[in-house]
Amino acid sequence: MALGLSRLNNKDFAAGILYIVLGVGFSVAATGYKLGTASNIGSGYLPFWMGVILAGLGIGMALNALRKPDPNAALERWDLRRMVLVLGSIALFGVLVKPAGILIATAVLIVVASLASPASRRKETIISVLVLSPAVSFGFVKLLGMPFPLLPSFLM
Repeated sequence: MALGLSRLNNKDFAAGILYIVLGVGFSVAATGYKLGTASNIGSGYLPFWMGVILAGLGIGMALNALRKPDPNAALERWDLRRMVLVLGSIALFGVLVKPAGILIATAVLIVVASLASPASRRKETIISVLVLSPAVSFGFVKLLGMPFPLLPSFLM
């Protein structure tokens, strides 16, 4: 009996294809770095093998979706506004972290990303900014020794 695509478990199949694409992409990109061996690990070793594992999981998910069809598992429409807000907040963090400092960049990331959720409340967002910005700053600058400024140079 042939499996009709209309009966396909679209969510699992789409997730599997996404994992395959990302896994292959990471593995291919990692070959530009020294891979090394298990006893002498190079900088590309971990991304390469994580990509292979991710692609393997994707193959398993896609095959499972073909094996166990679910006609009720239709893909929902993507909410582009939410996607742009979340991805944009990350990009904005990357642009702001050097000139504005990690405290302000983290606060902007939290505020912009919170706009993506209709359940987000102003009070919760403010508390998140007040707790997470110093925590992230402490973790990255003090604990990990990352060379990010805490605040813009004109405030220091």
